[in-house]
Amino acid sequence: MRDPNPMNTNAIELVRGATGWYATYSGPHAADVLALFGTRLLPTAFGPDAPIDAVLTRITALNPGTVVTVR
Repeated sequence: MRDPNPMNTNAIELVRGATGWYATYSGPHAADVLALFGTRLLPTAFGPDAPIDAVLTRITALNPGTVVTVR
C-alpha cells in the first residue's frame, strides 16, 4: 500500500524535451539525486523519438516502488 502522503512517496515525472526524455525526481529519493547530481532533473537514455509507452515501461521497471508518470 502506498503512503497517502506525497512527501513520503518516491516519484519520477517524465517529460519529452527537444533532445530526449527527462526525469524529475520527488519524494525521499530526490535528496539523494540532488546530492549526487546537483539537480532533481536528469536526462534519460531515451531520445525524443522514443515512444511514451516504452519509456514509461522501462523507467518503471528500473525503479520498483516508485510512482512514474508522464507529463
